[in-house]
Amino acid sequence: MGSLMMTSPKFGINNESKPKKQLRTGSVSKEEPIKVFSGRKWSIWDMGTAGVILGLHLLSLFGPFYCNWAAFWVAFTLYIITGLFGITLSFHRNLSHHSFKLPKWLEYFFAYCGTQALQGHPINWVRTHRYHHQFVDSERDPHSPIEGFWYSHIGWLFDSNTVYQKSGSPNIVLDLENQRFYKFLQNTYILHPIALGVVLYALGGFPFVVWGMGVRVVCNYHVTWLVNSACHVWGNQAWNTGDLSRNNWWVALLAYGEGWHNNHHAFEYSARHGLEWWQIDTTWQLSTEESVDELFFSLSLTTLWQQRETAREVLRWRIAKTGLPVWMLGLGADRLRADMSRLLALLFHQGVLDEQFLQLQQLQDESSPNFVSEVVNIYFHESEKLLRNLRNLLSSIGAKRVRSVCVAFRAASEQNNRAGY
Repeated sequence: MGSLMMTSPKFGINNESKPKKQLRTGSVSKEEPIKVFSGRKWSIWDMGTAGVILGLHLLSLFGPFYCNWAAFWVAFTLYIITGLFGITLSFHRNLSHHSFKLPKWLEYFFAYCGTQALQGHPINWVRTHRYHHQFVDSERDPHSPIEGFWYSHIGWLFDSNTVYQKSGSPNIVLDLENQRFYKFLQNTYILHPIALGVVLYALGGFPFVVWGMGVRVVCNYHVTWLVNSACHVWGNQAWNTGDLSRNNWWVALLAYGEGWHNNHHAFEYSARHGLEWWQIDTTWQLSTEESVDELFFSLSLTTLWQQRETAREVLRWRIAKTGLPVWMLGLGADRLRADMSRLLALLFHQGVLDEQFLQLQQLQDESSPNFVSEVVNIYFHESEKLLRNLRNLLSSIGAKRVRSVCVAFRAASEQNNRAGY
């Protein structure tokens, strides 16, 4: 999560960069650590980003000396609006993953709130996060923890050239690039927090600026950055995701449910991150009020229906990013289909699946004939990740939940058929 502070130039992907020494840590690639503060040339963007972040930290130090209740409540209100609604709900779950739909006016309002968090404009933030999921904990991950805890926490923000070599392609955010509102925020990004600072000063003087721009922004910074760093180092793994993501309860409390990070990497398109009843997920609780069966359906099968509207767009930017012909992307799909067939046959033989689940599979094929061609026809890396997600899904269902899943899937199928999908 997170993005560059300042609007950086589009360096693009540099395929001719010097090869780096590779190590292995489990199933995760590890390259020779990047020198963040020394041994490299700092660009004007890096110095600008470091200056803004350092300045805000210094401003927050005035907090104890300019504290009053009015300033505190202004800061707290902005903290919730920009952090919970702006970053977590809008930038992350809505714009990055399309986990749910909002009316356009509300989508734009929450995105504007996220811009006031001073973590970058939506296009940059979403681009970086999508590349994080695409190449999680590898040499192409923009803020990989294999570079070290502090690099994944904050250091990557000061190395724009390396980040944009990894995630500079605009093709991955065509859904936002094609909307005038997000282009407007990209072109005028820095003006909006400046305007907010002026308004705060006019309303409450220096104390409002200290708390509303200093303390509030710095707290939001580190809460967001802990998801990148702490949630790839400390905690437990409930799912085999093939990466270092962890479920971390104290980060989840601080970050409105984002700390259930291993759950998120297992079901990245799901609007819900806290999957167990005791896993508090404030963002999810604010974004939906579904029944138990609908909740389980949304959790388990998000990519089948909630992502259907954006599947073609997702496929387009993946094709553009790889530069491969469309027919080559089908090679991974063939392997995935074979692996899925073997997995289903094995589970059926072991008695995990029953006739109702087979009916569910048939219903999926009949209701979504283009699902495989839209979502699964991507290169081998994505196919492997989707296969792991399928294993996670099947293990979470269990024989006792098959009937409720079938009921939920049939209801969703009928609803989408009535809607004309």
